[in-house]
Amino acid sequence: AGEFYDCHEVLEELWNDLSGNEKKTVQGILQVAVGFYHLRTGNLNGTRNLFRKALDIFRKYPAPNDFPLSTLPLQGEIRVLSAKLQRLETLSPALTMTLAPTLRLTPTSSG
Repeated sequence: AGEFYDCHEVLEELWNDLSGNEKKTVQGILQVAVGFYHLRTGNLNGTRNLFRKALDIFRKYPAPNDFPLSTLPLQGEIRVLSAKLQRLETLSPALTMTLAPTLRLTPTSSG
């Protein structure tokens, strides 16, 4: 938890091998991870911008049905967090790590 830079490095390798909506979905997740990295370092404007870009990507390029991560809960969490961040002028380091979302695997059908 909280290893946003490492998350970015791993996902970027995956992103390079993808295309289409899968690539865009991973790009959105990458932007969320980098947004949280900025949040942790106190860059509130960078966080806001990356979250906005990620939500725009998720809206324009829905994740494929067989994508292994569910992005809908992530999008909801980022929307709520973005609204909270719009009201802040400064960040509390203690607050930032309590805001990180959890990615959830999409259940696979067995038949």
